[in-house]
Amino acid sequence: MKYQKQLIEKPVILGKITGHFGVKGWLKVFSHTQPREEITEYKFIYVHSQGYYELMGNSEWNSSGKNILLKLDKTSDRESASKYINSDLVIDRANLPELPDGRYYWNDLEGMQVKNIHGDSLGTISHMIETGSNDVVVLSDERLIPFVLDDVVKEVDLKNRTMIVEWDWDWN
Repeated sequence: MKYQKQLIEKPVILGKITGHFGVKGWLKVFSHTQPREEITEYKFIYVHSQGYYELMGNSEWNSSGKNILLKLDKTSDRESASKYINSDLVIDRANLPELPDGRYYWNDLEGMQVKNIHGDSLGTISHMIETGSNDVVVLSDERLIPFVLDDVVKEVDLKNRTMIVEWDWDWN
């Protein structure tokens, strides 16, 4: 791997290295991609470890049951792999493929201002969660809004960083 001391301009976390797998330097990866195996298809992935970004280079991917496995080119045993546990797997936003209209990367929604259809500010998107039936917007004050396009979410304006929703809370 090659050390990159510069910061990635717009980092997007694709997954996290969570532990060892075996004794030959393989690591378990928790993938944030959908489907989870999609993480193996990205090029120019960096390991964010100890304040540095390391380009993965000639690494190997594999799977075992529900686990996604990664063998970095500099890990040959458990000891050499240990320093990467709890590291994020990161890509620069510029290297993500364009999505069709109506599809969004979660990290593009985070930090966006949310307003209702009457123009009242509801807050800022802290993060998103997956529930199975639909994704959910979590505002910074921990209120939840279902991310259902056209029904609840009426407009997403990436340029102006705003989302318009038809959603009211019963305050009684």
